[in-house]
Amino acid sequence: MVFARGALLLIAAAALAVGCGAHDAGERASAAERVDAADSAMARHLGSVLFLADTAMLPGFRDCADDEGSENAPLLAAAVRARVVGRRVAVEPNGAEYGVPGPIRRLTYAVEVASVATLVPGWIARVADMPATEGKEVYVARVKSSVDTFQVVLEDLGSSAKARWAVCDPGGRAVTQGDGPGFWKYVHAQSSWVQVVRWEPEGGSWEKLVSAARESGGSSRRE
Repeated sequence: MVFARGALLLIAAAALAVGCGAHDAGERASAAERVDAADSAMARHLGSVLFLADTAMLPGFRDCADDEGSENAPLLAAAVRARVVGRRVAVEPNGAEYGVPGPIRRLTYAVEVASVATLVPGWIARVADMPATEGKEVYVARVKSSVDTFQVVLEDLGSSAKARWAVCDPGGRAVTQGDGPGFWKYVHAQSSWVQVVRWEPEGGSWEKLVSAARESGGSSRRE
């Protein structure tokens, strides 16, 4: 009888261990699937940031809560290529700022962006006596090819959220020493709110910038 009871206890313990192992494996598989889904979402987002891309917000995406309400005009990249070169994953304890119960996943991507120009807002370029037209922001366009690595945060709010993906504006270098960390966005060929008051070098134009982007053959990929 004692032997039988001991055998039953061993069998029960083994079954519990198998069950826990299966549960852990299921959680790992689910986490991997969510990361794959986030990678796919980031690839779609990077396709939308290119200079010649459509400016419309992608279905299932929304602005990051941290980006809402900013007043200063950002630096702008006229991007022609973008690719992910790194990724970190973290779990936030709750998504209250999005009205999401429970934890959310925050993925921080390192994104290499090739641009044909950088547009510097007037407040950084120290443009004086050049007021913007109503509804527009003053910029200085520095037409020069560059490659920057931005940090882009993508938050996975879960499949039950109205918009699953919250994408934050990229963080990158400052264009002038002493300006602090760069606050960036992407500019599009259709960005009617941008008013370029100076081209560097002289002789630039919006039409020439569009031509340069076309010649560069913009694309988006993950390697």
